[in-house]
Amino acid sequence: MMNTGEVKFERSRKGDLSGWCRVDSPVNLFESAALFRKDKVRVCKTGSKITSAVAEGVFIKCYFYHTLYNQIRHKFRVSRAKNATFSALAIQKAGVPTPASWGFFREYGVLLPIRDYLFTDVLSQNTVFVPQLIQDAPEETAAKIVDCVAKLHNNGIEHGDLSLRNLYAAGSGGIGVIDLDGCHVRKAPLNNRVRLREMARVISSAAKCNQDVSVDDFKEMFLKLYKNSCGIDLSSAELDSKVNYLYHRRRA
Repeated sequence: MMNTGEVKFERSRKGDLSGWCRVDSPVNLFESAALFRKDKVRVCKTGSKITSAVAEGVFIKCYFYHTLYNQIRHKFRVSRAKNATFSALAIQKAGVPTPASWGFFREYGVLLPIRDYLFTDVLSQNTVFVPQLIQDAPEETAAKIVDCVAKLHNNGIEHGDLSLRNLYAAGSGGIGVIDLDGCHVRKAPLNNRVRLREMARVISSAAKCNQDVSVDDFKEMFLKLYKNSCGIDLSSAELDSKVNYLYHRRRA
């Protein structure tokens, strides 16, 4: 058994599934995974590499490894599901809301992984995400976003994809985060280069969501709030360049 201080996990095995699950898990996660494989779930998002759905009141994210190359590569890497689980614990400890993780499993084919599963709490269907908030109240929302980001950064947490679509209004009145696939937790506060990279993503994303406010105005707003919160001035030509690149980038 593994005790993280506030949450206890135990190693579990069943058939070709193995991983860690919380001792106080509300449902049988193996049965939830079986429902996922049988498509008896409410699908939230589907793709060739990642699919997410809800089964038995638990949110499930499934990572597929279709090719032999990917199966071999992921056999020797920490799974994204495992990384997201322990990142969520660190984020909650930092005082930022995020759906509680219930566990992670890996499904094997012939000695090689073919799927990883992540299980978390389900956000309410009435959850409001930050893109809507930044349109309705840009200054108030920017202050809440920076409070959230500052807590992450000062606790050594790099989210990895701080676009506004991954931020939501939490019941506490603050901002919560989801989609922890690219999250990295360090033992010390983040260096300025990482902070700059994350804030550039936040600023460009806000400007895309509310085009009634200029990119420069959002930049000034966020950087002032961040400096007041962290004591760090990220203003630089490098930040300007990253913001402009991200703002004008169009994904295929």
